[in-house]
Amino acid sequence: MTHNVGYVRAARRIATLSLLLPCLLGGCGQEDAASANAGAGSTAQPALQGFGGSLRPGLYKIVQTGDADEETERCITAETLAKGGYVAAKDVQPGWTVVRNRASGGVIDFEAHGPAKGRMSFKGSYTAAGFTLDAVLGFEHKGQPMTLENHQVGTFLSADCGEVAE
Repeated sequence: MTHNVGYVRAARRIATLSLLLPCLLGGCGQEDAASANAGAGSTAQPALQGFGGSLRPGLYKIVQTGDADEETERCITAETLAKGGYVAAKDVQPGWTVVRNRASGGVIDFEAHGPAKGRMSFKGSYTAAGFTLDAVLGFEHKGQPMTLENHQVGTFLSADCGEVAE
C-alpha cells in the first residue's frame, strides 16, 4: 500500500506541474521553442480549424479536470503568441525537447519529450473567450509506464496579468 501512496503523491506532483506548463515542460534542451514552431508546419486537423483570430495575450483562469483536478491562473504573453507558440521557450526546463509549439488558427498543439521517457502533449482549440485542451503526460516510474490525462478549460480574465508570471 505504501508503494501506491508514493506513486499517487508522485503522480499528483507531476500532474500539478503539468497544469503549470512552464514548470514541467522543462527544457528545450538544444532546441529553441521558436525553432520548434518552424517544424510544426501549418497543417492542422480540419476538425480543429475555425477561429481565425489570435489567442489573446493576458491572464487566464485554468480549470483542470481528470487525473489531477486543479484551478490556477496563467499569464500568456504577447511575445510568446507573436512567435506562434503556446509555451515560452524560457519556461521549458532543461532535459525536455519541444517537438511542436503552436497557437494559431484556432488550434493549440504542443508536444515535448523529456526524462524518464517523458512525453507531454496539449491539443485543443481556442476562441476569443478562452481555450480548451486535452493534456496527456506519459512517463516511467520505477520502470513502469504511467499516463496522466487531464482536460483544461482556460477563460480569459484580463489583458493585464498583474503579479502572475508566465
